[in-house]
Amino acid sequence: MGCTCSDQSRTLRVQGQELFDRAGLLGPARHMLRMDELIAQVHKDVRRAERAALLNQPLSGGVSVSPEVRLEQARRHASQARREFRTALSSDAWSPILRGFDSRRDDFASALTEQRALLLQGLDAADVGVQATGEIAAAFDEIATVAREQGTDGLLTFFDEQMANADTVLTADRDWGREERSPLEWWQWLIIIGVLVISVAALIVCLWWFGCSWISAIWAAFCWGTVAAGGGFWAGICLGFGF
Repeated sequence: MGCTCSDQSRTLRVQGQELFDRAGLLGPARHMLRMDELIAQVHKDVRRAERAALLNQPLSGGVSVSPEVRLEQARRHASQARREFRTALSSDAWSPILRGFDSRRDDFASALTEQRALLLQGLDAADVGVQATGEIAAAFDEIATVAREQGTDGLLTFFDEQMANADTVLTADRDWGREERSPLEWWQWLIIIGVLVISVAALIVCLWWFGCSWISAIWAAFCWGTVAAGGGFWAGICLGFGF
């Protein structure tokens, strides 16, 4: 997990971002973070309007951008994340990994266990709700199983299928993505799935290239990028990592 030591935190962030960049995962990750930020802002604006209507008061300051405009941007980011994730995994950098990485190897299982433990520590420190924590943990376990049994092909298919839901979930008919999935709202589920799949893909390349002695660097890179971008659901979780 991260520490309050700024030098170590900076080192982990740099290592993580260099890993994401070399693996072609920086683009998909940034699309997920921007999607998170946009949807969070939409819901903030919608809640302001709902409070004003409930209290029969004028909406102070108004809403500068309509929810549909921002959500259309979020849907485009989801679509671009899908394309760039597929492009990354078909790149020359991934070719030897796709040919030679054995997803059933013991050190991958061990690394997944450590990655999960770091995630759960972050959720605990961020005081994420009990039911939401359980759902996020279950999502990680599902993705880990896909990665172990189906390798990168399985990760790509899973990511693609989940992100395709953005077109129908982020709509007025689905309460702008606030519809409950149990217990996460649907938009939160999409963000979590995107972050977790990309993070597990990063773990694979980390093991292949470096042996991955600093698994926490993966979370450090994702959390630094999110907080710097301005926030969202994942940004709130990142507060628990302490990077």
